Amino acid sequence: MVEVAAAILAAGKSTRMRSALPKILHCIAGRPMIQYVVDAALSAGAQEIVVIVGNQGEAVRETLGRAVSYAEQREQLGTGHALFQARDALAGRAERILVLCGDMPLVSVDSLNKLAERQRATRATVVVLTCSVGDPVGLGRIVRDEGGRIARIVEEKEATEAERAIREINTGVYCFDSDWLWPHLAILPTSSVGEFYLTDTIAMARAEGRKVESIHCADASEALGINNRVQLAEAETNVRRRVCARLMLEGVTIVDPDATRIDAEIRIGTDTVVFPGTSIEGRCEIGANCRIGPEALIRDSVIGDGATIVSSRVEGAGIAPGATVGPFASVSPGLNKTNFGNR
Repeated sequence: MVEVAAAILAAGKSTRMRSALPKILHCIAGRPMIQYVVDAALSAGAQEIVVIVGNQGEAVRETLGRAVSYAEQREQLGTGHALFQARDALAGRAERILVLCGDMPLVSVDSLNKLAERQRATRATVVVLTCSVGDPVGLGRIVRDEGGRIARIVEEKEATEAERAIREINTGVYCFDSDWLWPHLAILPTSSVGEFYLTDTIAMARAEGRKVESIHCADASEALGINNRVQLAEAETNVRRRVCARLMLEGVTIVDPDATRIDAEIRIGTDTVVFPGTSIEGRCEIGANCRIGPEALIRDSVIGDGATIVSSRVEGAGIAPGATVGPFASVSPGLNKTNFGNR
């Protein structure tokens, strides 16, 4: 038996994306959004991960490969029903179960660590990740008792007017005691719309006199669930800011982060300067002491130390150390004509 396993809910049809591509496979900073969730679970110590798939599950399997296991939700009967599909894969195999949503790419490793640690330290039946937002429309509200403890989580469609005024919301991320979880999922009540809500486990645990704990997340962006392309763009902005911040702390100068697009898996050496209007995409390695931009596009390339790329496109290429490309050059495999400047 492992200490922590993770179940990632990823079976929704995501009709609001208006896309033939499954929502969780839409890319953010060059990576499918669900990959961020898988990586966060791994970094938080999950030793087994089960992704619950449904709509176009084969595409999800092809993207994530064998790094995770899979369960299938054939009917869309709610979050509780979705998690129950992972029972055969995880029951009796882990002490605690992290539950995450495949469309929440901004959830942090720190928050997941705090959830698991709180569950371990308090032996709570469940720990819920909550946060407070200015506009909670469409989100489940956290209802607390007079002692400040979580009494239940109410979905907006079933909330009273007073409950809808609550600003503390359920993020959909939990850490459960495994032995309690699986038998209780089997007896979840049916909601007014015929679905089985995972949120009802909170009231069930309280009714049994069990301990329900919470971790409050100060950064509301972690709770952002991607349901449409407006939210996809918002997540993209957040991830790219994090990427730029990480690179700058590692010794890279980014003159204007808001005017620079750098994908999540890019590696850049120290004392390189990236100028505005630059996009660095895919899998790139850029050496130290380079000058990149302004207005450069680099994709899937290796740039040697001390190179300069000015107002040019470099795609699928290797640029020698100290070389200068541009301005107005185009370098990629298969082109018969390129303008390298001084190389």
